[in-house]
Amino acid sequence: MDNITYKLTKGDVNWQEVSDVLRRSGLSDYSAGEQEIIFKNSYAVVFVYDEDKIVGVGRALSDGICQAAVYNVALDEEYQGYGIGRRLITLLLDQLKGQNIIL
Repeated sequence: MDNITYKLTKGDVNWQEVSDVLRRSGLSDYSAGEQEIIFKNSYAVVFVYDEDKIVGVGRALSDGICQAAVYNVALDEEYQGYGIGRRLITLLLDQLKGQNIIL
């Protein structure tokens, strides 16, 4: 798990890989194009990479001041148990500081 990196921006993302991670986790069957719209319209995002491949995702909706809700947190099964998911959540919550958060 030495090659794990986290990205907090929405540019240059392989949306098919996002769709695949969410589909494998049973959270969503939306297409790559639909996932692009969903994530780009989100307040905060985290993408987990193993080298160049997306293996985990998470996003949050927010008004940016007082309320936020976390959605679509998924991590491929083989990456679970290493603290990667915990780091994903921490990075997502860090972007929502000072807000009431619904998980």
